[in-house]
Amino acid sequence: MALRHFIFLDATQESQAPFFAERPIFQTWLRSYNNVPEALQSISKITLPYSIQVYMARDNILDDGLPSDANGPMRTLIETFCGLRTIQHVSIFCPTVNTDLEQQIRSIIPDPRLIKNVISAIDLHCYMCTEGITYFREEIRRCRCTKDVHLIPNFQRNIDELMEYLQRVTNDQRPILDALVEERSNQPGEQPL
Repeated sequence: MALRHFIFLDATQESQAPFFAERPIFQTWLRSYNNVPEALQSISKITLPYSIQVYMARDNILDDGLPSDANGPMRTLIETFCGLRTIQHVSIFCPTVNTDLEQQIRSIIPDPRLIKNVISAIDLHCYMCTEGITYFREEIRRCRCTKDVHLIPNFQRNIDELMEYLQRVTNDQRPILDALVEERSNQPGEQPL
């Protein structure tokens, strides 16, 4: 298997973690937590050469992480992730996205390259589907190179299930997006999209 782990962390009131934890199409590749200490405990057990891709709620980035040393101050969760060599990237989702938010988040951490992107919560399910599809496609390529072709049908089945769910989410969101486009095109002085 790949040397990568995917961790979803949302300890907010309206946590999305239970949704992803209960869906078999996400359980095959994504570990979901709605408890920061539990997620940190799981993350701390992962060592090199494994790497971790974290998806987390904006409201959790300033939660308590791990102490910097025995007598040091408590670091925030995002600072903790910066200090862990196994964390490859962090994607942050929030109710609405603007460029200022991404710049603010990048400015509070020592290594701004850690932040892969900031996405809107409305796009979260589509984004997680595309992340899973990308992961399984990489696994299929790896299987072809390592002659583990017997695993390919399982990975392809996972891709098919994620693509089916992605299509359902996209269809469900279409009326909302169409209404936004219509609203935007009816504003005075605005050009239709």
